[in-house]
Amino acid sequence: MSLTLPTVELRALLHEALSATLATDALTLPAPLMYTPGVHRPALYLESTVVRGRPGEGKTFWARALTDPQLRAIAAREYRMPRLERTEAVTAFGARSDAGQPTAGELRALTGWGVPPTVLWSAVALTVLGVPTWPTSPRGPSASTG
Repeated sequence: MSLTLPTVELRALLHEALSATLATDALTLPAPLMYTPGVHRPALYLESTVVRGRPGEGKTFWARALTDPQLRAIAAREYRMPRLERTEAVTAFGARSDAGQPTAGELRALTGWGVPPTVLWSAVALTVLGVPTWPTSPRGPSASTG
């Protein structure tokens, strides 16, 4: 017995399978197999806030490399970017399931309750940076003006 699927479904299945494999490889690729093509150099500029690319082009790997001291040192040497060795990178989102990122449904619910997106992303950034609560200022709006 054979199962025949429409081309659209086959493509979707292949894309899903390949995307998961590529992300896994990017998280486990050992340092000796690191490849540093010149076209990837702009992804490592500290000024780069968004890195565009199709699945499998290296975005997840470079996010990992920036947070891994050994890989970051290799990249600094290979790309002649000594500033990378003095940089500490953190990530809030990515292929790792332990990153603690909110789901799309949670984000929709929060914005539906009136939480502004800028507040959500500020909370995410502060959490990643290790600031668990917003410090209260005695001069803030809730303090008495006496």
